[in-house]
Amino acid sequence: GRLVRMRRQFPFAQIVVFGHSHIALIECDDDGFLIINPGSPTDRRQQPAHTMAELILHAGRAPVVAIIELDFEARDSVPNL
Repeated sequence: GRLVRMRRQFPFAQIVVFGHSHIALIECDDDGFLIINPGSPTDRRQQPAHTMAELILHAGRAPVVAIIELDFEARDSVPNL
């Protein structure tokens, strides 16, 4: 029911980005109405990874959206000097 609730709350929007739950989510209705929760890059709560969303918009084309997991091992983040 989240798509229905968001559409009711934002009747003129084509895309709604929301948060608070820290749970990454992408949902799209049949007519292209899109809701996105990017998750959280800082507080993953019960989720398996820190996340963010990437949204790419081009005039006349459908949006491209992806959830990006940010977690990586520390050895990958510091160059070996």
